[in-house]
Amino acid sequence: MTTPAHRLADIRAGHLAAIREASSVIDRAYEDAAAAARKRRALIAELLDAGMSQHEIAREVGLTQPRISQIMAGE
Repeated sequence: MTTPAHRLADIRAGHLAAIREASSVIDRAYEDAAAAARKRRALIAELLDAGMSQHEIAREVGLTQPRISQIMAGE
């Protein structure tokens, strides 16, 4: 018969390693998403500087003008 202590010992190392790996994947995904958000904001800023309106940009990329405004505000 396996006791709860033995069961914990059997799964502990594997589960902890899997948690660390999942955390690492999440951290990388967050970094990638943050970089993509910065790039998107910079590209929108360039279009605005070139004379395009937030409404035009929104229509072209499938977002709403309020969302473009939020992106530019860093939200």
